[in-house]
Amino acid sequence: MTRNTARPASKEAGLSFSGVAFLGATLAFAPLVKGGNRPFPLLILELAAIALFCILLIRPQFRQRLSRAALIALGILVALPVVQLIPIPESIWALLPGRDHYLGALKGVGVEPAHRSLSLIPNFTESAWLAVLLPVSVFLATVATDKSSLKNLVNLFIGLALLQAIIGLAQFGTGSLTVFWPEPGARFASVSAHGTYANSDHLAGLLEMALPVVLGLLVANVRLGSGGKVRSTQRPTIRQRLSRLFTSGIRFNLVAIYVAAGLGILLGLIFSRSRTGIALAMLGILLCALVFGSHVGGKRSTRVISIFSVFGCALALEIGLAPVLARFASDGVTDPYRWSIYMSTLQGI
Repeated sequence: MTRNTARPASKEAGLSFSGVAFLGATLAFAPLVKGGNRPFPLLILELAAIALFCILLIRPQFRQRLSRAALIALGILVALPVVQLIPIPESIWALLPGRDHYLGALKGVGVEPAHRSLSLIPNFTESAWLAVLLPVSVFLATVATDKSSLKNLVNLFIGLALLQAIIGLAQFGTGSLTVFWPEPGARFASVSAHGTYANSDHLAGLLEMALPVVLGLLVANVRLGSGGKVRSTQRPTIRQRLSRLFTSGIRFNLVAIYVAAGLGILLGLIFSRSRTGIALAMLGILLCALVFGSHVGGKRSTRVISIFSVFGCALALEIGLAPVLARFASDGVTDPYRWSIYMSTLQGI
């Protein structure tokens, strides 16, 4: 009798268990302290990104799962800030667009000609480069992860989003100052949900990304739960329908869990009072209904998402939508100042 020396399929299929665990820990830590948007938590996340890159170099499974064009694009994304830090002679630097004012200021204070980087503020460019390492490393680690581990990571992401939504709802119901501290000077801090993020807009950004994922898993499990059944010519009674639901085992449990998670995330998003976040959530629900209705489950998928939306709005009305609607009534979806900032940013670019 010979011993089987083959490695487990899970290790061959993707990232090692230690890499998956590290990826999960990074995902769990990211939203805890102001969403990683402050120096110390950002430093921890940047160190985690470097560690993830080291793990990926040991087992570079992502190379077989990404096209050459995608790898080149990621390489350019990481290399671009580094290129802007390379010193060049000031004679060439002065010929670049927008350098006239800076050159005049440097001469005015008596700075001698020297080699200068393309970046006007190298420290900021270096910080941006270190920050971009995190999403790139997480993306590559996710691509290198096997399907089973990836499902667990997706459920972890949904659980974290639901936790943030629950914290936000507690803040809305009791006043933000009693459940975690908001960012000093944040608008509507005492009557909106912000979770452990710096403000409610950042929380809305997380929740609006999580909501379509929950809806996708909800529709997939509803469809799987209904597959392989022979339709009877006799219409089942309400009692028979309830019996089928509660005796379908694990599939019904998953559907119930995703329904509860989706409703919690939707309510957290609504009571964040972020107008853009709520508008994008509505757009996400509409797109989910269109995409899943045409590709995944047909009319059943559209019906599930419609019922989900109606039930979520009913719960929101029960809790109290008056403060949320007041923001839409007073200022609309976006402030006019945001368009000015947007146009000025484009002009600066």
